[in-house]
Amino acid sequence: MEKKSLVPYNRITNIEIVQGPIARRFGLGTVRIQTAGFSAGGGTTHIAEAVILNVKNFEELKDTIMNFIRKLRPAAVETEAEVAAPENISRQILNELRKIREVLEES
Repeated sequence: MEKKSLVPYNRITNIEIVQGPIARRFGLGTVRIQTAGFSAGGGTTHIAEAVILNVKNFEELKDTIMNFIRKLRPAAVETEAEVAAPENISRQILNELRKIREVLEES
């Protein structure tokens, strides 16, 4: 079963790297992406809204995502006038996806 998730950068609150003993042996890691307001069962335990499984360059991927996040203001403080035009958003998304692809292809 394939599932795709879209998590806007300005809603990301936490990025977590997970490595079990087997993944560590092969130099792999899983990147878990969490956003505010998304929790399991209303408790304090947060589950990931997006997960990128078993990548070699997990630290680089985390750093790349964090760099995008640092460039954006949180969604809660954006006003309608500050939101980019749809064509600009599409161009930004395409550029970010290209950068992520380059990072993934380097590994």
